[in-house]
Amino acid sequence: MKHKLLAILAAGLLAGPMAADAVTLTYTGNNFANLQSSGPTTPSDPYTTADKITGSLQIAAPLPANLLNASITPTSFTFTDGIFTFTDGNATNTTFIFSTNGSGEIVNWIVIIESNTPTAGGGTNNFLRTLKESFSLDLAQDILCGPDSTNLVCAFAGDPFYQQQGYVSDVPGAWIIVDADSDGVPDAADQCPATVIPESAPTLGTLKKNHYALRSAVPNGAGLVFFTTTNKNKNKTNFTTADTAGCSCEQIVAALGLGVGQLKYGCSKSAMEAWIIGLP
Repeated sequence: MKHKLLAILAAGLLAGPMAADAVTLTYTGNNFANLQSSGPTTPSDPYTTADKITGSLQIAAPLPANLLNASITPTSFTFTDGIFTFTDGNATNTTFIFSTNGSGEIVNWIVIIESNTPTAGGGTNNFLRTLKESFSLDLAQDILCGPDSTNLVCAFAGDPFYQQQGYVSDVPGAWIIVDADSDGVPDAADQCPATVIPESAPTLGTLKKNHYALRSAVPNGAGLVFFTTTNKNKNKTNFTTADTAGCSCEQIVAALGLGVGQLKYGCSKSAMEAWIIGLP
């Protein structure tokens, strides 16, 4: 039986871990410290120092480690400057450029979103930029196009016309990689999306000695702790979701093709270790 299990584990390792699901990145900037406006017409919704840039974007896969000024195309996004909301449905021009460190964390970025909707005699132009390179800047711009505007060009003069900016410099905001399934592992590093806690294992209700299951959301430094029982006076090997890249026992069993019988009493230590060794 032991040799059969090892053969199944080897086959599962060749197949590799399950691919991670889509990732959500969220950004929170700092309140605007500077406000500027010009033009003969008064803005109807002027920026204040209580406004800031916030937003989120969805990408199909985690950002790799050690990216350098890589341009990405999100599957969707929503950003706001406190006055105007930009989405993939109303944006007319976008730029998303990211750099990451060795852990896949975002360290530098350029995000530019524009919604330019001029009309004959008027229209609007809204512009949002957040960046961190050699310096950092969050800038939002709200423009009421002038009377000389066409359907293609926003004229920045005349009456009615206004232009207002809110911005903060040299105080970078923060990006957070979302942990959608709350398993203690950010989505960017999570090999098993949609982890359920508590999981189904052990299906017979009782863990065998030296078997493991993710029964509760108990943190332990990095990740959540797998519950286990051990023989008296024997050292216990501990595992967390950080070790398993966000995978529970039932997800490991499914990925390795071990069969539902392996869920009766929880994952064996050998199954846990085999999975961890095979992670990228």
